[in-house]
Amino acid sequence: MALLPTRDEKVPGRAGFAEIKIEDLPSLEILVIDEIASWIFSPENPGKDYNGEHGGAIVTVVLNAVQGASKFRPESAPEPTEAVTDMRERVFEGVQQIASSAQALSTYVITLMPAVISELERRAGDPASQLYWLYCYALLVLAGGRSGDLDQNLMIGIMGSFDGWNEKMTEGFTLPWRVEAPRQP
Repeated sequence: MALLPTRDEKVPGRAGFAEIKIEDLPSLEILVIDEIASWIFSPENPGKDYNGEHGGAIVTVVLNAVQGASKFRPESAPEPTEAVTDMRERVFEGVQQIASSAQALSTYVITLMPAVISELERRAGDPASQLYWLYCYALLVLAGGRSGDLDQNLMIGIMGSFDGWNEKMTEGFTLPWRVEAPRQP
């Protein structure tokens, strides 16, 4: 008979959540953007007729981003507004709630999955909008944690975060693994 893991043991799917610190939130944000964009702009994105397989792919890449956030630090990050700072605190609290409960992770997945499928379908043919709205929903549901407490101020911070990273990338910010190797003559 298998025993349930204690709070100190790693639980598959939640590895990395407990290691996240508040200062890791900019990393979490850009990794979520990068992971979602990697799928959205890939041949794996059919562009229409989305289903649970596609929703699961997005949920998986978001979880991968959360798990990797404590291990990566971007060279620079957007200057946070008050709304972004508040949002980061809420996302941090939500991630900590998810880290402390296997049921919270299940709730996260169950809550995010239909929103992902709906947004993929609603924004079919517009990958940039898919990226934006999937990022917003991923962070919104993370911030909800176990309790699901959400408000419109949270969404203002999430949108501000995306806009800040978008501006950074427009200015030339690139993740190290996205830099193209120089071409040989």
